[in-house]
Amino acid sequence: MKKELYKKIKAQIKGPVKNFLFIFVLTFVFIYFAFNFEVIYKNIKYEIEKRLPGKVNIIGEAAIIEVLKGGKEAKLTQDIIFIPKINVEAPIIIPKSNSKSDLLEALKNGVILRPDFSLPGENGITVIEGHSSPNLAGFGKYNSVFSLLGKLEYGDKIIVYYNKKEYKYKVIKKIIFKPEDDIKGMANNVDLFLVTCWPIGTNFKRIGIQARY
Repeated sequence: MKKELYKKIKAQIKGPVKNFLFIFVLTFVFIYFAFNFEVIYKNIKYEIEKRLPGKVNIIGEAAIIEVLKGGKEAKLTQDIIFIPKINVEAPIIIPKSNSKSDLLEALKNGVILRPDFSLPGENGITVIEGHSSPNLAGFGKYNSVFSLLGKLEYGDKIIVYYNKKEYKYKVIKKIIFKPEDDIKGMANNVDLFLVTCWPIGTNFKRIGIQARY
């Protein structure tokens, strides 16, 4: 009798639990895709365009020419980063301080030049960070500016305009690391280090792109 009663109770509980788990998972997936729609769209678009016949890859100076079309010359008087392969064009913002609140506020307006590292052209490592997906702390135009950073490979070009001077870099390495890891310890003989959260839609780890002049 006890065994039969136990089986009946178990069967009665099992159904609602399954339904709850199904609804929970479905809701989570829906929220994730809705929240990261822009990022998913960028990745799909990149993969499709990469396979299109006759697709022209804009590199180096050609990227600057594209930006100059349509009366955009004024942009080159600003601090700005170009990554032609993944179609990144974003203002470089220097935060008021290295505090989390100031960094997040600056990220709303572009990518950030970390004030605790070297400036472009100086000896040492220049570190530039950007969002890979929307952040609950605040939304902005550049929510997913670095969402395709993981697509960069050895030899890809990165162009930085800082203080009215041009700095050209080539990618040498791509690494995954923990947020608490020391960047300086990972970046020997590196001039530029680009950083964003990884995997996309989380902040569990970081992906770093190392580059040299």
